[in-house]
Amino acid sequence: MALSERKSHLQKKKGCFCCLKSGHMGKDCKLYVKCIVCSEKHYPIMCPEIHKKKEQSSTTKQDPNNSSKPSLANLSESPDVLLKTLIVRIRCGSKSRKARVVIDAGSHHSYILKSLAHDMEFQPTGMESLMHALFGGVTSGKVSHNLCKIPIANLEQSYECHITMMDQPTIYSSIPSIPYGPWVDELRSQKIVVSDVGSERRGVDILIGTGVAGGLMTGRIRHLKSGLVAIETKLGWTLMGTVHKSDKDEVASLIVSIFLNSEMCISNLRQLGVIGIHVPVEASSRKDLEKAAKDHFLKTVSINDEGRYEVHLPWIEGHPTVACIFMTAETRLNSTTTQLKTNNRLEDYHKVFEDWLASGVIEKIPDAEVESWGQYMPHRAVIKEHSATTKVRPVFDASAHEKNYASLNDCLEKGPNLIEKISIILIILNHLDFKSVRLGSFLISPRLSCKSALHQRIGTSYVFYGGAISNPRPLLITDIGG
Repeated sequence: MALSERKSHLQKKKGCFCCLKSGHMGKDCKLYVKCIVCSEKHYPIMCPEIHKKKEQSSTTKQDPNNSSKPSLANLSESPDVLLKTLIVRIRCGSKSRKARVVIDAGSHHSYILKSLAHDMEFQPTGMESLMHALFGGVTSGKVSHNLCKIPIANLEQSYECHITMMDQPTIYSSIPSIPYGPWVDELRSQKIVVSDVGSERRGVDILIGTGVAGGLMTGRIRHLKSGLVAIETKLGWTLMGTVHKSDKDEVASLIVSIFLNSEMCISNLRQLGVIGIHVPVEASSRKDLEKAAKDHFLKTVSINDEGRYEVHLPWIEGHPTVACIFMTAETRLNSTTTQLKTNNRLEDYHKVFEDWLASGVIEKIPDAEVESWGQYMPHRAVIKEHSATTKVRPVFDASAHEKNYASLNDCLEKGPNLIEKISIILIILNHLDFKSVRLGSFLISPRLSCKSALHQRIGTSYVFYGGAISNPRPLLITDIGG
């Protein structure tokens, strides 16, 4: 069945192109789905890249004179070149949103995407016609642009300026963000924060040309050990230079190329995507994995000197590397703080973490050991004004991840589903003699007190000082009770 026929069938059933379930559209789908072929949000069975590959393969087979052999799609060592990109905030009246900016010294003028200018409802202040000179001496025809005056600020909103820009349908189709690497830690050690960090390649919303860029430079420059150069602007720090691909990245791309040139079973692709385990389906069944997770728990659980259960996290065998999402955790921390200040709940949120520190649920990581804790979990505040017990509480997001990287939940075996056994447990507890049975912390709060093993604990970027966040630092989660 062709891809167009599959889409037509889903439309008739009012199904989602992402998760294949009925009742909602793809743009409203909240289920986490990731194609292992192109990394987009759909199952491999709906991947257009697979169908393109099949069409190319069938065309090759139909040509009897074609004696060429299939080769690897990527065998080059071409590096990524980082342009001066950063994230800023733009506003128009009550509307405000983040935008990706590139500072281009080769452009005389500044530009904004026409679609973005329309969405933000920026009013044109004039019109200008230009002929664009392209690389190689090629010139375009006369092109008319609307002029808009755009208020643009850094993420902290401590600096704002107004730049006159021309609208443009497309600026850059795809340029890389700052990838994770040793340069991120080096910048962090120098207390330098770059905003455009990630593993994906995407377009830009705004281009700032030479006519304006000079006035935004502060003159501060840092040369990193990797050869990259950090430059400070009034809108934030940016990074430029060449990032050479590691051997690991080249091997990964070669494996994907071989996979695309081989015969594939669509049902197996979908099954792997659902489970999230990159091993052959026939290697073990779901029950075998659940039993292995349970056996791992029984084998590693112990009681420490404090009388608390200590367990090891059930990592999936051969799981992918969990990316350090420090920037994501820090960004969500700032947005959470803003929300709490708006709702006058900052002190209540602060008190929850103070109580956790006092009871040993979390610990402060010594400054000398901060760099060795590489996995972070963002958190947000859940506010329930009508709750009789806890009106505000933190909720951690173990599913947070960067594009093309796995989350913590993706790397842990879930084990058997115990939801159906809750009613039986409650019935048993109802018949227990509470005077003769010690339930420990279960009587204090609805969680059993468990600690993760020391070498498997997870850091979360969070700290309060005097009712406001002034210097966020990592804290260590030790209590993993549910």
